[in-house]
Amino acid sequence: MVRILTIIAFLSITLTVHGQHEPDPYAKARAEYRVRISKVATDDVPGLLAVATWCREAKLYGEMRKVAKKVVGIRPDHAQARTLLGEMKVSGRWLKKTPAMKELGYVRYKNRWHTLDQYARLKADEGQLKRTLRIQREVDRLVRRMASRSDTLRDRARDDLVSFARQEELGPLIPKARALHAELARYWARVRAHETATVEVRLQKAELVRLRSFTTSLGTGQPVTLELPEVKRISLGTTVLVPVR
Repeated sequence: MVRILTIIAFLSITLTVHGQHEPDPYAKARAEYRVRISKVATDDVPGLLAVATWCREAKLYGEMRKVAKKVVGIRPDHAQARTLLGEMKVSGRWLKKTPAMKELGYVRYKNRWHTLDQYARLKADEGQLKRTLRIQREVDRLVRRMASRSDTLRDRARDDLVSFARQEELGPLIPKARALHAELARYWARVRAHETATVEVRLQKAELVRLRSFTTSLGTGQPVTLELPEVKRISLGTTVLVPVR
């Protein structure tokens, strides 16, 4: 508990000190406002309006509204004072800007006011842009699939792209999709034709013709008879192409 109170006290001191080092940038203007308003009678409409206008130029918007309300209190239908308060007259009534614009048939969209026709055109343009982006994403996806090495996947992607083009009423895209498919098929055919290695194969076949006897003492003095095979060799050499995967 003591620790929490210490932290709160520290924050209070910090905020107080911090606030002391941040002078009001409008202090001079506020002082000028007090001088000006003190010289105007409470029922002096032109004088009050002049002070309210000066407040707007000095960016003292709170003081501006305060003085403009005094003018409206004296003359409820004073147009300039109502304008300073951000009000508009619609059908004989003074309304804040948002209700007034809606009453006049305007639509607020993306922080701007638009007529109904402008709003309809904006929404139509946005819808067309969204459709264009959606079509582009789908076409890009199917084209990437059509670049597959697999003939099956490539054919399926072509059929899907043609179906999508018909669905979205993109007739010119159909012959382009088929032409691209044919070009990719030729490309992969050329790749496969070069993806082979030359391997040299040599075969040898030996056939026993006869056994020849051979007698020797092997340096021991005792005769030893050995049989040596006589063979017939047949050699065959060729080259083959082996696919590289």
